Amino acid sequence: MTYYRRAANRSVQLYAYDSALEYTDRILALLQKLPSTADRIKQQIDAWFNRADILIVTEGWTYAERRHALEQARRLAEQADADVQLFHILMSLHGYYENAGMQQANYQVCEEGIALAERLQDQALLSRAYCSMGDCHIQGGAYLASLDCFRKAERSREGLWLGRRAYCMIVETLWACGYPDQASAMANEILRTVDAQTDPFDQIHAREFSSYVYQRMGDLEAMMRTRSEMVELSARYGFPDYVLVSQFMLGWAMAMTREEAGLYQMYTALNDLGSDDMFSLPYFLTLYAEAQGKFGQVEQALDTLARAEDVIAQTEIHAWDAEVLRLTGDLRLQLGRADSDAESCYRLAMDISRQQGARSLELRAATSMARLWQRQGRHREAHALLSEIYDWFTEGFDTPTCRPPALCWLNSTPISPDLPSNPSLHDP
Repeated sequence: MTYYRRAANRSVQLYAYDSALEYTDRILALLQKLPSTADRIKQQIDAWFNRADILIVTEGWTYAERRHALEQARRLAEQADADVQLFHILMSLHGYYENAGMQQANYQVCEEGIALAERLQDQALLSRAYCSMGDCHIQGGAYLASLDCFRKAERSREGLWLGRRAYCMIVETLWACGYPDQASAMANEILRTVDAQTDPFDQIHAREFSSYVYQRMGDLEAMMRTRSEMVELSARYGFPDYVLVSQFMLGWAMAMTREEAGLYQMYTALNDLGSDDMFSLPYFLTLYAEAQGKFGQVEQALDTLARAEDVIAQTEIHAWDAEVLRLTGDLRLQLGRADSDAESCYRLAMDISRQQGARSLELRAATSMARLWQRQGRHREAHALLSEIYDWFTEGFDTPTCRPPALCWLNSTPISPDLPSNPSLHDP
């Protein structure tokens, strides 16, 4: 038993995950033959939990056997009143439910984690539980609630490092809430921190979330650089899912620079990903629809957005609702539909993003609305709309996210018809 445990740990250190899984399975088989004692149950909990962790690397976050391993560990931990082990199992289930798009189950395990950490009076565990709930709120589109959870997590840790995952999610929330400079600075700091360490999974994961923020800010060069680094690291250490996601994002970058091959690359990667990443699927589908529209495939793009709406209804993941609506309005105009159809989409997108506290998404929707009004000759209304939202921002004025509205507002001139339809997704 001791030999297998050491061999499994050593295999993980050497990134030989298939061997680690084999040794862990041998441990479970041996434990099953021993008498049922408290020590055996504790070792079984650890073995099932370790198996679930290894399966993230070898099979992906939503692999059915991974959920089975976590449920086995949870059952044993509850049976043995092993509260600390149970807490870590709940947090791992949070990762499973999030990636599987099971939002209600996700909220439940996060709430259980917070309650358990409070009962244990363990500030480190409480901080992690708040981070997980903050992550969950992002997926639900509750960005302000997410920021509140991350602030509580920081207070619980009293200034100590929250962990790579937590800061990655804070970066995403800061951008959505209208703080692009802070998001960019934190993303760069996370990359410097993980690159000073040796864990390739941390290095890959940090690049994943940093690249999302770079993409949303319109920093195409930084997004492509981090994604290319992800492909290299993922191929070297055996993380196939991250290669696929990076191929999708690099395909989007190609499509934005009018390389039609990028559209096919996105299509292939999206199909290969399947349902392994449900919580990101609305976002991916929106990017794919944008690329389709860029090459004149407007009807197909609207079908893609309809699929995104189906996923949102199925999963209750609302982080990207406003963007789905905004892009639907843009595409309807491109197809020659009535202006009122697009205007209703933009108005609803602004309402939703405002309710969510997502100022960056509100700015996108307002820019699309103002462009429509400018085309209709409603210049004063367009100017007033952009001025109201732009006045709120205190940073990010040199980013593509804010620059087009800024030019309109500062010059007090009608909006240029040459401005891109989505300022944060295009070159300046």
